[in-house]
Amino acid sequence: MSEGSRCTTEFRELISGYIDGDLNADERQRLLAHMAACADCRHTLESYRQIGGQVRSLPRAIPPPELREAIHAATVHSNRRRVYFISSRLGYSVAAIAAVVLLFVVAIYLLVNGYQRSIDPEVVASNPGNGVLWPLSRPIEIKFNKEMDRESVESALSIAPASERDRLSRTWNGNTLILGENQTLRSDTSYTIRITTGAQDKWGRSLDSDFRLQFASSDTFALQTPEPLPTAIPTLSPTAVPTATPSDEPQQPTATSNEVAPPPSTEEPGEPSESPTEAPGDPTAPPDDVVEPPPAEDPDPTATTEPPVDEPEPSPTATEQPTSTPEPTWTPRPIPTETPTEQPATATPTEPAPTATPDTIPVVGPFGNVFWSNELVQERLGAPIANATTISGVELDFQHGAMFSRSDSSQTYVLESSTGAWSVVSSSPDSTESEPAPDPDTWIPGGNIGALWSAESWIQSALGYALAPSGAVFDSRVQTFENGTMLMSASGQVYILYADGTWELYPDPGA
Repeated sequence: MSEGSRCTTEFRELISGYIDGDLNADERQRLLAHMAACADCRHTLESYRQIGGQVRSLPRAIPPPELREAIHAATVHSNRRRVYFISSRLGYSVAAIAAVVLLFVVAIYLLVNGYQRSIDPEVVASNPGNGVLWPLSRPIEIKFNKEMDRESVESALSIAPASERDRLSRTWNGNTLILGENQTLRSDTSYTIRITTGAQDKWGRSLDSDFRLQFASSDTFALQTPEPLPTAIPTLSPTAVPTATPSDEPQQPTATSNEVAPPPSTEEPGEPSESPTEAPGDPTAPPDDVVEPPPAEDPDPTATTEPPVDEPEPSPTATEQPTSTPEPTWTPRPIPTETPTEQPATATPTEPAPTATPDTIPVVGPFGNVFWSNELVQERLGAPIANATTISGVELDFQHGAMFSRSDSSQTYVLESSTGAWSVVSSSPDSTESEPAPDPDTWIPGGNIGALWSAESWIQSALGYALAPSGAVFDSRVQTFENGTMLMSASGQVYILYADGTWELYPDPGA
């Protein structure tokens, strides 16, 4: 008997029993072990599930009129004569009982309805939970504690990757919002779902705080139950290891330290580097040099450990090693230091800070809808320092984040979903051709974003593969604030890039 026929005859019945929950522990373990190595049986399972979902979604069948009349004649009409024999007193008793029951039902309804009106709406459960791996074939369910105004909930919903908000269907089952029913999630992709306080119940009461859900999808059959989300993102390219080229300024020899943040390492090595050149052959010179720097650099105690590393002077080899990185300045994860050109242009010394209020520079449109409806966003962003402008943008979603390129500043933002951090790099003038990636429905990106992705191994490791062949070119909007920037996504959602290096995606509540 062939392997294919063995799977068909021996395991198909077990698959059906697995879906119905009729297998014992031994049968279930045997089936799971087989499916972990058999793609055909996994496909059969998903087919059965899809058929079940389609059957459940069919409209309820209405019996034909002649069948209803036949049942009515066989039941109600046959017992009509008995009704005539019921005494009038008994009839009055039945009517009284029915009236009491009706009043009781109305009272219960009013009581429950009043209680439902009084409580605050909130999300009481979600499938999946926060920080788990979730099978591709299972939809996302978000359950509320009461009946909601469904239109307001869907308007307050944002999904990252941003393109998934338009792709995934939105249906309801009572108080439960279902995303992607009878659909498949993206393979090995980090999802972030947010429902803001713009969501209301049917009486107009809003959520007290934003609901936020983060999880990752998985196509591994064994992960049918929630498991902890890995903290490290798998490296897609072996070349991701040479991220130990942390020098932001190649001329500084002490920049070869691997785990030191770029800002302190570029300022402190300047003074200790002069002492070895003055007395290279004097064995007593290093102790003197170690004692002198601490008074000048008290904030950084690691400065005492750097001079011994610099004595062999490994800087020439360190600056020549990262030849695969075209821009060694950005080889480590770049730290967003308010790169938007609008901020340096603000004449803060000449104009006092209190005058830069939201009343001076308007925040309107989608930016205003998000800004004025969320006090936390107002607090974190501060006052606007420039009017919103229209730019040409290119946006591309990835498995674990997104890239957004600005034509006006030749900068590209790298947005990581797993860490919630963003970085900025110089846009690439080159362009590459896209091609399918090893993961299903993913791509090695093309265009200018693809050239930058291919040149920077740390971006590949952080974001994974693209969810489309190339980025979407569109007319975006941008506005700069005291502590960050707002960007309009191609899907109509709003990116907020805070000055502390974190980012968020919000829906446009006025859309």
